Amino acid sequence: MIKKLKENFLILLISNLVTVALVVIAPTILGAITNLSHTSQTEKVFFSLPMIFYYFLCVICVCTVFSIFKSQAIRDFVINNSINPGINSHETDKVTIMRERYIAKQQSRKSAIFDAVSEYTYAVFSPYMTDDNLEILNQNIKLYEVPDSCIIPVYTNGKLNTLDIRHYAWNIGERLGWSGQKRATFIKQCFLQELQDVEIESMRRTLRQRGKCVIGIDVPDNNDYKFHYHN
Repeated sequence: MIKKLKENFLILLISNLVTVALVVIAPTILGAITNLSHTSQTEKVFFSLPMIFYYFLCVICVCTVFSIFKSQAIRDFVINNSINPGINSHETDKVTIMRERYIAKQQSRKSAIFDAVSEYTYAVFSPYMTDDNLEILNQNIKLYEVPDSCIIPVYTNGKLNTLDIRHYAWNIGERLGWSGQKRATFIKQCFLQELQDVEIESMRRTLRQRGKCVIGIDVPDNNDYKFHYHN
């Protein structure tokens, strides 16, 4: 907007200068030339200092007017050749459809991942947790994706060790795209009683630690989210 105002001001200034030159200075020069024409020869008048200055002024005026019109023509050409959404409405609709398909596909995959994680959670924890705690744990997984959400602690029957819970965090986090820090923080908030003596940083470094456990590490296949706990 400021650049446009500057351009308009410059054009207005040049136009005023040209107008002053043509209206005020030119008649003065012409008067001087007329007076000289009565006292000098014709061939000397055309090459006199006032006449040369008048030629120079005319050239400047012509160049200025030409530059203004050329600049305006280029600007009009750019504006007229700018992209008009209405002209390519078919292509725009095509891009919109493709974008919507991609978003729908991503949402469908995310929903499928949550379903797989939920099924896996029920499968591995059902012998060690009540139905209410299982439901809360699954709800916590979904809420964990929401910023500033409230995670409710859950409790097991005491037959799982911390390694089982760490392996569980690694397995679901690998499907959900969670970082190691996020996985450790999640189980620390969910399993307060079982992990009360374990620091988050320590869990982050030992999520895949080997040892005696019930819940083992379940590495997903390439670009897949399915679990192998049925095998």
